[in-house]
Order: sequence, then structure tokens, then C-alpha cells
Amino acid sequence: MKPTILYFNYREEDPTKRLKLAGVRRYAAAAGWSVVPVECGMSDPKSIRALLARGRAAGCVFDCDGDPSGVRPRHFGRTPVVFAGGASRGFGPRACPVGVDNAAIADAAFRELSAGAPKACAVAACMEPAPWASERIAAFSALAKTAGLPCFVFRRKRDESKDSRDFRFSTWFAGLPHHTAIFGVNDLSARIVARAATAAGLAVPRDLTLVGVDNDHALCESEAPALTSLQLDFERMGYLAAKALGRMMGGRTGEPGGTCGTGDNCPTGRARRACPASPPSAATAIGPLLAVRRESTQGGGRREPHILEAVEIIRREACDGLSVAALARRIPGSRALLDLRFREAMGHSVHDEILHVRLERVFDLLRRLETPISAIADFSGFGSLRALDKLFRARYGCSLRAWRKRNAGP
Repeated sequence: MKPTILYFNYREEDPTKRLKLAGVRRYAAAAGWSVVPVECGMSDPKSIRALLARGRAAGCVFDCDGDPSGVRPRHFGRTPVVFAGGASRGFGPRACPVGVDNAAIADAAFRELSAGAPKACAVAACMEPAPWASERIAAFSALAKTAGLPCFVFRRKRDESKDSRDFRFSTWFAGLPHHTAIFGVNDLSARIVARAATAAGLAVPRDLTLVGVDNDHALCESEAPALTSLQLDFERMGYLAAKALGRMMGGRTGEPGGTCGTGDNCPTGRARRACPASPPSAATAIGPLLAVRRESTQGGGRREPHILEAVEIIRREACDGLSVAALARRIPGSRALLDLRFREAMGHSVHDEILHVRLERVFDLLRRLETPISAIADFSGFGSLRALDKLFRARYGCSLRAWRKRNAGP
């Protein structure tokens, strides 16, 4: 019988949790586990104890985004557990947490927003106070200070009403310089900022540009204008959490050295005891992949037909080897004028847009294990594998092969 792994705090309507569960299942398929999702309504300490008492769970992954229920490792007894999510700190050494690199997220947001040469920066957290949000605020504020830009911070107060928050927003917006670049610490915060800005008579992206985090398609694309957002690799987070759980269990449950919470699965026959297992590893953190660019960061919000045509050409042909010079020959005016107008409209250069589209294809191909590493450069428009690998190492700190091994395979 396959060992059973419980994935706690699941919500079908939350795309980030669906991706984490997919990552857990990808590792579980290779490890020979069965994975059972447990809805968030059953993720409080009392329910966890009841499920473990009557079930035969060999291990658990607990999605602790927001730490909604005060769950800690002790609530799982002897059953191994890994905590995964933005609130994965503070659970002690037994938790083997897998979280997000909030400093890297703030850095990616700052780089995306600063491409538009803003007059000032701002960061907003519109949910109840959370440690991960504070880390993103502090890191982003420090980057703005280093760049010599003023940085304005908006934090929702604990138990603050919507009316009170909206009133404070109106005052906050009044103090922002024209063309302020705002970092919403998650997509929900970015949406609230966008709507509050509209209520205050400001227009996105004409008066301010805006970036969120998580790339929740339904949320980002339902807004007008659509919201640019940082794409986090939540599937990798789930995969790494399952992998960490496997180490805690000493490999596949049921093999020598495995760990279990019930006597029936224990290879030594010692009911309700922990078998020898590998110690938990240090906390693991994932950073963002790319910014998924939408209208909220399109510079001054100009809608010149020639710029829109250039964007469409880039989307279609960047991976076919399109160069800035070749694009300029197809758009009326000089290359310098194209780049100037493109930067005004989009908030970044033509070259940056071409590179961005190519890297999107690179990540897609890296996940497709049937695509040889040697072919990725050609398929993504880089031509030279050496040039692509050099760029990839500079941006992501590892080779293409190492990234695939760490993220796309068992």
C-alpha cells in the first residue's frame, strides 16, 4: 500500500495552493506516495490531531501562507511535517520550512519599476500585518534609499476597517509625487492600490506605475488596467517541500530508515514510534522568476499604434532571432526614436522586452524535460548556448542544467 501524505490548508479557488499541490504530487509520483489534500477548514490544531489519530499519514505538508491557524510542529505529534509558504519562519528546527526569498522579491520589483525612471517609490501592504510583508517593505525601502529615491510606505493597521483604510489612502496619494512607482507586496495589495488611486482621481499607469506579486491571473487580468505581477514558482515550492519531507522520512516510507506515525507502515514494527530518519535540512527559499508585464507598468500609458505594433512583433518573433535593428526597420522613424517612444510607453527598452520574451520561453523549455539543453538557445532566439548560459548564470546564479535538475526533475 502506498504511504499517504496529507497536504494541509488547501483551497481549490487559490491558484498558488493548486500549484504547490501540483509540486507535491510531482515529487510524490516519483517517491511512490499517495497525496490527499485537506481543506483549510480542517487545518486547525484540533482537526489535525483528529485526522492523524484515525488516519495513517506517513507525513504532512502544511501550507502556512498567512499562518491562519497558529499550527506548530507539536500539533503533528511524531508525524513528520514540512511547512511551506510565505509565513514559513518561526516554526522551529523540526518544521524544515520552505518559504520565499522576500529580499529577492523586493529586488525584482524595484528593478522592474525603476526601468521607467520614476520620480519616487512607494510600497503598500493592504492586508493584516504579516512578517513576510514587513520583510518586503524593508527590503524595497532600502533599495529606494540606495538609489536616492524617496520611498513612501502604506501599511494597513491591524483590525482596520475598509472605510478607515480608504480615507488614509486618499491622504497618502495626495503626498505622492507625480510618476511614483508603487510596489504592492502581493496582488491583492496591488489591486486595492489601483482601485484607491482611481477613487482619488489618479490614473494607472499615467500618474503612477504598479507591480504586485504572485501573478494571480484572475485577479491581475480582471483589473483595468491589468496588473503587472512577479511570477513566483509555487510548484517548485511544493516540490521542495515534498523533497524535504522525503529526507525527514529517510526516503520512501516503508523502506529501511523510514519514518512513520503509525505502526502499520513501520518497517521495524515499532508502533507509534519514530524510526531513524535524516534530520531536517535548513530552511529553503525561492525567489521570483520573471515579471509578467501588463498595462500597469507601461510607462506613461501612451497607446501609439506603432508601439503597439512593435510589441506584437516582439511577442511573435523574439524567439525567432528578432533584433532591435531588424524591428526598427519595420517601424516608421529612426531606431533612436523607436527606443525613446517604446521606453516612454512601456517603461523599459526594446532590447529588454525582446530579452524578457526570450527568457519566458527559456523557462518553459527548461520544464519540458524532452527538450535537450543544447536546443534551448536555438528555440528561444539566443542562437548561442554559451551566450544564453552566461546570461542565465549572471541573472539566476546557476547554469541551465543546474536549474533544470533543481526545479524540473525528481
